[in-house]
Amino acid sequence: MKLATVFSRGGSNQGLRKSAVSRFTTNLIGSGVHLNLFNDQRHFVTDSGFDLSSEFQKFEDSLTSHKAMNHKVFHDLADLSERREMSASQFSIFRHVFLARVAPTVPCLIQAGLNAAKNGEYEKLNLILANIGEEAGMGDGKLAHPKLAECAFNAVAERVYKLPPITMISAFNNPILPQEILYRAVVEYLYKNCPYLVSYVQERFSGGDQDNIGMMASVYNIFKGFKPFFNEAEYETNILPYFSSHINIDKSGMVDNVDGVEFIHAETARKMALEELGSASKLRQKMPELLSFAEVQGTLWDALEKTIKDAQGLKKPLIIPVSNKLIEHDKLNFADRIISERANQANSPLSSVRTRT
Repeated sequence: MKLATVFSRGGSNQGLRKSAVSRFTTNLIGSGVHLNLFNDQRHFVTDSGFDLSSEFQKFEDSLTSHKAMNHKVFHDLADLSERREMSASQFSIFRHVFLARVAPTVPCLIQAGLNAAKNGEYEKLNLILANIGEEAGMGDGKLAHPKLAECAFNAVAERVYKLPPITMISAFNNPILPQEILYRAVVEYLYKNCPYLVSYVQERFSGGDQDNIGMMASVYNIFKGFKPFFNEAEYETNILPYFSSHINIDKSGMVDNVDGVEFIHAETARKMALEELGSASKLRQKMPELLSFAEVQGTLWDALEKTIKDAQGLKKPLIIPVSNKLIEHDKLNFADRIISERANQANSPLSSVRTRT
């Protein structure tokens, strides 16, 4: 069933700024989607005249109220970086888990594109390919989002903490929390079974909206605390590109979520998801699966928060083993090892305490 897509207009008549999203918005408009990103009144009407927007709003409300949308761990880390109290071990753990978490993005998008191609859905395929193109740097591999992420995290690791660089692939292949394995399994399953819906949820959590800061802006706030360690040119070359390729950041450092690539990607995925579902009953069937993404995302951030707190007392950087080979499951004892090292350093009986949940 094909949806007639209508975006109600009103209010501000602003257009999108010329930015990295210009090519992607051109693809959107070319596919018949009329976007007014500054107005929330969007309606999706099926051929039979049924408006899915009110039904989908229930799902969106469940997402925006979930703790994974604005998790406390990012606020805590931003506070630590601003006060210059984040330890080398804490940053090392954060870098490792975050890079590993975003590593499956491109492979999952490719899977969604493959599904669209097999089904002859070339309009969807073009939109997915545009998304993949941006993730891959729009023809310039040095600007690929995974490379920009590595650059930002490794610049801070080397300058502030004298830690060696790591790659996203090595972080992915060497998970340090059991919750990382659970997160991957759920995301891979969802991309195989409802790719456009899970893509929407991921982009929404990452890019936020008018009322929610989102993950990317939250991480950007953490990095703002490291700005004094870099001169302006270094910061703009090594740190800003990763964040400005996802969210809109003005010259004062303020974020506008409703003019960023993540927000536009979410709108596109939302449209494709509703076109694919085509009915309220199918949407209701998929809601529990999509909320499972929020649950595993929240569980992963819970584990990161606990591990970061447990690493607070370490007196020397904790070395995280990395290699290009996938780690064996019996080595997933990193959280326990943090407590053990703390106990050894303090000569305390804490070595018997376990942190895995």
